[in-house]
Amino acid sequence: MHEDGCQLYRCRSRMKLPMSTFALAIGYWSVFDLDTGAGGSLARRTPRANDGPESTSGRDGYLYPRDGVDASDVRCRIVASPSVLDRASKELSAYVRKSLKAATGLLGPYPFRRLDLVILPRSFDCLGLASPNVTFLSQSLMAGDGSMLVHVGHELSHAWFGLLIGARDWTEEWLSEGFSTYLEDQIHAKAMQWSETEAEEWTRLRTFLRHRTLMTEMDNTDQDLQTLRPNGKRTETEGTEAVVTNGMNPNKAFTQVHYLKGFFLLKHLSDSVGTEQFVLFLKQFIIRHHGQLIRSQEFFGLFLETFQGIHEPSMSVTSLNAQWLDQSGIPIALHNGADPPPSDRLYAQILTQVNWWQQHNAFYLIKTKKRRRSNKKFKWDFGELNSLRHSEQLVALLELLLDKTKMTKQTLSAVRLHYDLDNRNSHVGRLV
Repeated sequence: MHEDGCQLYRCRSRMKLPMSTFALAIGYWSVFDLDTGAGGSLARRTPRANDGPESTSGRDGYLYPRDGVDASDVRCRIVASPSVLDRASKELSAYVRKSLKAATGLLGPYPFRRLDLVILPRSFDCLGLASPNVTFLSQSLMAGDGSMLVHVGHELSHAWFGLLIGARDWTEEWLSEGFSTYLEDQIHAKAMQWSETEAEEWTRLRTFLRHRTLMTEMDNTDQDLQTLRPNGKRTETEGTEAVVTNGMNPNKAFTQVHYLKGFFLLKHLSDSVGTEQFVLFLKQFIIRHHGQLIRSQEFFGLFLETFQGIHEPSMSVTSLNAQWLDQSGIPIALHNGADPPPSDRLYAQILTQVNWWQQHNAFYLIKTKKRRRSNKKFKWDFGELNSLRHSEQLVALLELLLDKTKMTKQTLSAVRLHYDLDNRNSHVGRLV
């Protein structure tokens, strides 16, 4: 207790922690403890004897554990305003533990002793923000049906990529965001305990949507914001001191290039060796570089050292830099698109319903009098449309429909009503 009556909290680490973010949550909060199931106001805690600056024991400690922490030993809490806490705890409490277990299964022990998930007010302008021991989440993740929970895995993976391992050059933020985008699908699929086939189909669908978004980004973004390494070879020749250099272009915060292009770069590498082997490699990468600031060439170098059987010219450090990091636009590897195969069950369901709506739309494109004379008793059977299991299917369906020209008001109204678009998650909402 400080002499003026205020409490003093210390946060320290015994190791270098090159975190990209260190943030505090200040406000009037209520808390739900995932370990005990207890909830209540987040009142001031009475200091304890072992709270001194040299303390390293206790589950409440904010210290980095040198060997990491098993998922079951990480203390988890949900923190939110009183009006939001009940809704947040119902949607997140069971999933968070599953997601944390999935993440540690893929990447190794969790780097921190505590995971506080802070649900921020609606004014928070992004889906999530990772900081040591505290992860900030948007209320948009509480969709009511679990369809936005995949983003929890994205923020969890930042504990390793972004906080435990940082980018020496801040313009290479793909080393954080690209990795988390790549890992979020795998963490979520394991947390949901899907079969291998279910996980593959869902991942292919999300890859398809990401490719479409990346194409749109390339069409609407200045060329100097389309590269993953804006400083080019200058990044490679800077000193070896453990400092962060090159502040990020503020305009880049409004693009998704470093998320999406970074994802496809990692997928390109993963496809060349197999997903299972690539994830094992990521775990080894974490062991070698934890607590360090890195550059892209260090990642590429370890990849090629680990998988020496790769002899493709496009897989050299020079080629990877040229095609993926230093070049604007779409890399050659992505020119053929990312459409799932026709045999993909989720994608086939989407195409079937797109075709159904096209026929519906074609009916209304016929001149009104002619339609009335020939189809006086015509009725559409919406029962022919099977329910779509994943919200990503609905996003894909809407995007494909909106690609079509001359969608009539009647068709758009019917789509809105049939899929209850006004009550869907924010990814669907942006298309409405």
